[in-house]
Amino acid sequence: SVRKIFLDIIFHYIAVWDLRSGGDKKELRAMYILKEIEEGRFLKSIRKTLLSLDFEKSKRIIFCLLDLCKCKDYITVFRRALRELYPKANLYIHSENLRKFTIFTGVDKTKEEVERMEMLEKLFLPISYETDVFWKYHFGIIGVDESMKIGKTAIY
Repeated sequence: SVRKIFLDIIFHYIAVWDLRSGGDKKELRAMYILKEIEEGRFLKSIRKTLLSLDFEKSKRIIFCLLDLCKCKDYITVFRRALRELYPKANLYIHSENLRKFTIFTGVDKTKEEVERMEMLEKLFLPISYETDVFWKYHFGIIGVDESMKIGKTAIY
């Protein structure tokens, strides 16, 4: 009887702790995948770049990867992953070629940022897709005054 009371108390404690921690199955999978990547078991080509991100961002990228496995909607998941790393980012799909994207990130072009963009492309886009990346300056769009500022517009 003391044993039953003790087990009851322990299970209630674990249930409250689990409720407060907010972990779920998706989070556990992401943690497991991150651990596997850290140990070098797979995704070796992007290991360094993914682990250079802070923990929350790398976990969110893994969440996007898990979502891609579920829904297979490359464009939506790529856009979400892009926004995780680049909050100001815009993704434009060419009207003539649906497999060609133009991406504006809103950040300076550095070696680390180029590696991050390549990582996103490798993880979330099929090989046949093409991307043009604009870094700090947005390309001009006729009729949109914010994109047509002298000295702050990239030529496309």
